[in-house]
Formats: sequence, C-alpha cells, structure tokens
Amino acid sequence: MVNTLFDKVEIRRHIRLLRKQYSAEQLHEWSADICKKLLDHPLVIEATTIMAFYPLSDEVDIRPVIKKLHRQGKNILLPRVIDDTHITFLPYDGEEHLNEGAFHIMEPHPSSLISHPSSLIPHQKKVFLIPGMAFTVNGKRLGRGRGYYDRYLATILHPSSSTHQSFIGICYPFQIVSDLPVNEHDIPMNEVIF
Repeated sequence: MVNTLFDKVEIRRHIRLLRKQYSAEQLHEWSADICKKLLDHPLVIEATTIMAFYPLSDEVDIRPVIKKLHRQGKNILLPRVIDDTHITFLPYDGEEHLNEGAFHIMEPHPSSLISHPSSLIPHQKKVFLIPGMAFTVNGKRLGRGRGYYDRYLATILHPSSSTHQSFIGICYPFQIVSDLPVNEHDIPMNEVIF
C-alpha cells in the first residue's frame, strides 16, 4: 500500500510507474487470484446481471470471469462509449461479437441489445465490476480522469434500486493506496477486490 497522495495526476503517474516494476507473470498470477475471488463471491453467485468491463492491457484480466459467468447463463453487460462524457452498458454475447471502440476498448455492438431485450430489466440483482487507477480499502476510487463511470453510476443510484446492486472495485494489490482525494460526484465502491 502506497502512502497518501493528494494530487490525482500524480497518483495516476505513480501507479503507472509501479506497474512497470511487475512482470507479466506476476500480473497474470494476481489476475487469476482475483478471478477466483470473484467467481466464489456470494454477490456474484447470486447476481442475475453482471456489469463488467473488458480489460485494457494495464487492468486486471477478468476475461475468464466474463466467459465463465456468460456460460452459466448470467446476463453480462460491458460498457460502450457513447460520446466524450457518457457510456452505456450493452449485452456481451461472446468475444467474437466485440468491436474495438473508443480508447481501443473492446465493446459490444449496439445491435446486441436487440437480441437481449431482458438484459436491462430493472430490479434484477446487479453487480458492477469496476476498474480504476487506484482504490482505498474502504471503497474510494480514482479512475482515469474522464468520469465515465461516476456519471453512469450517478444516473442509476436511487433508493428503489440500491438494494439490488453492488459496486465492486477491481485492481491489483499495488493499486491500493491509504487515501484518495474525492469530490462529491465520485461514487464509492461497496468493496474492493485485489
């Protein structure tokens, strides 16, 4: 765990430098361990819908979780960038149906929603698996700086749905810091798995 840093740009730079210190083998080992924790997690097991992310090269590789839960018949949704400030989530229907989108992120095609009209039914038990640049153990999150996740999560946070969804931050152990600067629009995680 790194010491408290209060400049977001500096924290992101620091985390990127830390990542370079670890081998591909170590990162793979951590990813595999995190995948096991996710697949054994009671909230993930009970969830009807998993709002996941397709990992970038510097993020925890949760692709095995996505594939296994999809095979189990759960609704898996991945983010798709709409514009400079917004994302939406669309159904995952296998890697062969993903296209490279904004920021080189693999995304579902909008047509996938047509074949999965039930995937966005409200009040389903949803678990959000959310990446970030840094987290604290008590759920503070620092993203990449564009605010996509915070804006999206803010639109779905209302009392009638809060008991049906959980936000789980996903990161490598070196991305855990002792504290983070937060703004009023920053959405906290219910827990962080690392």
